[in-house]
Amino acid sequence: MALALPWLLAALAALAMWRAFVRARAEAWPRWRTLGVLALQPLLALLLGLALLPPLRPAAPESLVLLTAGAIAPQTLAPGERLLALPEAGDTEGATRVPDLATALRRHPGARQLRVLGEGLPARDEVAARTLPMDFEPGAPPTGLVALDWPARLPAGARFEVRGRLAEGEGLRLELRDAAGRSLATTAPDAQGRFSLAASAGDPGTMAFELRLLGADEEPRQRQALPFEALPGAPHRLWLMSGAPNPELRALRRWALDAGLDLHTQMALGGGVSIGDGARPVNAATLAETDLLLLDERAWRALGPGGRAAVDAAVAEGMGLLLRLTGPLSAAEREALRAQGFVLEPGEGPRAVALPPALSPEASVQDPLVPVLSRWPDRLTAPGGGVLLADAAGEPLAAWQAQGAGRRGVWLLSDSFRWAQAGYPQAHARLWADAIATLARPRETTTLSLPPRAFAGERAALCGLAHDARLLSPDGTETRLRIDPATGAARCAAAWPTQPGWHRVRSAGTDQAWPVLAAEAMPGVRAQERREATQELAAFAPTPREGDTPPPERGPRWPWWLAWLAAAALAWALERRIQETGSGSLISGPQGPGNK
Repeated sequence: MALALPWLLAALAALAMWRAFVRARAEAWPRWRTLGVLALQPLLALLLGLALLPPLRPAAPESLVLLTAGAIAPQTLAPGERLLALPEAGDTEGATRVPDLATALRRHPGARQLRVLGEGLPARDEVAARTLPMDFEPGAPPTGLVALDWPARLPAGARFEVRGRLAEGEGLRLELRDAAGRSLATTAPDAQGRFSLAASAGDPGTMAFELRLLGADEEPRQRQALPFEALPGAPHRLWLMSGAPNPELRALRRWALDAGLDLHTQMALGGGVSIGDGARPVNAATLAETDLLLLDERAWRALGPGGRAAVDAAVAEGMGLLLRLTGPLSAAEREALRAQGFVLEPGEGPRAVALPPALSPEASVQDPLVPVLSRWPDRLTAPGGGVLLADAAGEPLAAWQAQGAGRRGVWLLSDSFRWAQAGYPQAHARLWADAIATLARPRETTTLSLPPRAFAGERAALCGLAHDARLLSPDGTETRLRIDPATGAARCAAAWPTQPGWHRVRSAGTDQAWPVLAAEAMPGVRAQERREATQELAAFAPTPREGDTPPPERGPRWPWWLAWLAAAALAWALERRIQETGSGSLISGPQGPGNK
């Protein structure tokens, strides 16, 4: 545009001069008037060009002092410093408000240095900040929770951990409560303020647990909602087989149904009779439709050589197998397990077992009536394999080995159902969810790539979208998501949620929940993140160069517009037919018949 402007203005000037010349001849203008009008046309074109693109002039170097959240404005500014305030900063007298750092740099092209005060730059300004040398002067460090992490999506019934850090943890405790307000776990931070709490996801659906920061008086000092989604989609296909009905299988069946698993149960009564969901053949076809086969030693014997061979082949193809030991094994059966990588040394009768505190019901610390579980006494090792479950002393209670594309495991714990019966279903679910997640055949699911943590009023990038993607807000408002072509195969679109709560992203048949936190949520965590990110930006910022001068900038436009307006007014006056009224008249129009 700048290159074409002179030619455009020259053409306009030529056209205006030709028009004035034709009119002067038609109306018999005086010579002086004609020459004046013709001379003004190129002058008007020149002044218009200078008003549109003023001449360049050397830019004065500036240093920007940028106020962020929690910043205190400096009492004095050095020569050349300009005080600016981002939207997160409080009201400061004398500071010029800017919507973001990129806008500030466009308004101040002579900026050669950036000084950031306060909590630090938000994520939207990080790219713009990389272009200038920067100094960061952080304010007071945040208090309370300064780091917090939890999974946004996980399988129903799966065990998960909430991890974080406190700025000061002395005399404080943390408590995790479920959506019904029941206490799930408590802990005290370590010397560095770090903590970890474990819980189970429960039944499928969206929910929010609550993390409480408790003082010495047990009163909450801070509460934080932890929204997540327990996934029922693409449930594992579980086949339970037992040599006889038993309470362990009944509790496991109830949990599997509550967790949304695709379940088939088969319990033998003897004489070829079974109860449950009906008997089905154990062959390649049925096992290919099974993700995990869980059976006890009596059901394993009942399969016979042909059935066991089919199961072994299915495990090699990716199916999971878990063998529960509830009774003695023959020497041949022990040898067969040894060949599969499991070494069992005989023990003497069932015995009680203590599980690690992270797996035990939280109430066991105060309630002596929490059932103590028992195990089959054989000692189990799996050289080259993995431990699926261990007691408090580290002795394996369950182990697994890889076989082809699948995994097989051995389980010694006998009566986990007692926890479910005593009112601790989450502890019971945690045991089995971990085991099934480890051994079962992986299921392919279609999921979108959504940020696990988002806040109302802040931009978020949603990826893995199709062209029909929509964002549904909690109030029912539906927004079309437009994919940015620059994101390529990631297929990302920007979203700007305006309200907290559960949103839903719908794309190509996928309907996925997405939690958005309130704008004021997690203040300490977000302040610490901004602080650390800005410190990193300052550490890797470009260094100032000696003799570095800012690029020239264009001067003000208003003087050229004023000059153009004056010249245009003069040209207009010369082109008017003004009747001469006396000796002081400066302009005289042509004497036509009507002016005599």
